[in-house]
Amino acid sequence: MPFNELMINCIKNGTSHKEHGVSVYAKPRQGGGETILFFAIDSNSNNCSNFPGVINTDVICDLLVYYSTKDSDKKLCLVELKGSDIKHAVKQIIGTKDRTENLLKKRGNYQNINWKALIVHSGSAPRQWKSKKLRTELDSAFGKGNYYMVHKMKYDLGDFIRN
Repeated sequence: MPFNELMINCIKNGTSHKEHGVSVYAKPRQGGGETILFFAIDSNSNNCSNFPGVINTDVICDLLVYYSTKDSDKKLCLVELKGSDIKHAVKQIIGTKDRTENLLKKRGNYQNINWKALIVHSGSAPRQWKSKKLRTELDSAFGKGNYYMVHKMKYDLGDFIRN
């Protein structure tokens, strides 16, 4: 992955992000031993981001979170913060994963990456939320247990990304 592009233009100071009245954060564990980096990759929320151009898409999620420990594989968690359009959030998350994964494989930088996806929304979208079609798409892209959709204004993604 072009982490140089992410580091220069997309890295956030700290481990939190807020958009559409919704926020996510991760508190590092006491004693260290883990790395958590937040990257604001959507050019709509980060006018310095050129990541949509790097992965050649205009459908991109809001955030990429990198997580690793000394003992574990690397994890990349794609995060979309939404008001209510869950269907569009799923499209953004899966599109970002597919394009990023293809680029990693093409550049030979793809090894032992575990993908996760998180959609946090504040609006009411009960029918979309329970859609079997959307869950099947996420199962196919990320595997069971590697995605989570939550209706909250503020969400600690620490436990989700660690498991």
